[in-house]
Amino acid sequence: SVIEEVKRLRLDDKTIIVLCSDHGTGIKRPSGSGGPLDPNLYQELIHVPLIIKYPGVETCGRKISSLVQLVDIAPTVLGALGVSVSHSMQGESLVPLIKPAKDGRSTFADKYAYSEAMHEKWAIINKNGFKLIYSAGRRQLYNLRNDPDEQNNLSAGNMDIQTELMKEFFSWRKQIEAPRGGEWLDLSNDMLEKLRRIGYWP
Repeated sequence: SVIEEVKRLRLDDKTIIVLCSDHGTGIKRPSGSGGPLDPNLYQELIHVPLIIKYPGVETCGRKISSLVQLVDIAPTVLGALGVSVSHSMQGESLVPLIKPAKDGRSTFADKYAYSEAMHEKWAIINKNGFKLIYSAGRRQLYNLRNDPDEQNNLSAGNMDIQTELMKEFFSWRKQIEAPRGGEWLDLSNDMLEKLRRIGYWP
């Protein structure tokens, strides 16, 4: 395996290893039904493993409860290498969570986690475990702490929570859609067609 090879080369004390998954599998509620609430934003699809082995940190098996996202991986690796992160890069370095300050405090801010399937199909989770799924003008609200399988839709009430989550989501979307000074990649028609065939392009 890669890990065994890293150890054989005696590089394990100099190597950051990140294991993750891009998405889960809809076993309980299969995605692809095509309905207005096509369940591709439920936890069984978007709550994925993220395991980081960080050199010099002896915290085998430590679980971090903060909300993190896959978009945090790149700034984490760059931060670990001492490389400054461009303002145009999304995500936040997880190094403060992995290596807290000597006083035990972390500069990592509790935040929201965001997911999008299409422009009008999205989800957001706050640090208290409330998750809002929006699709085709309809909302679903779940308390993941009490209802991790997302069976009890709370959207008939709790308008203050729904308003908070919707405001935060659209604020985040506006931020990431604003010009960021980065470079854009132009895709060829052939590449766009390939992306459409495998379902990654509308």
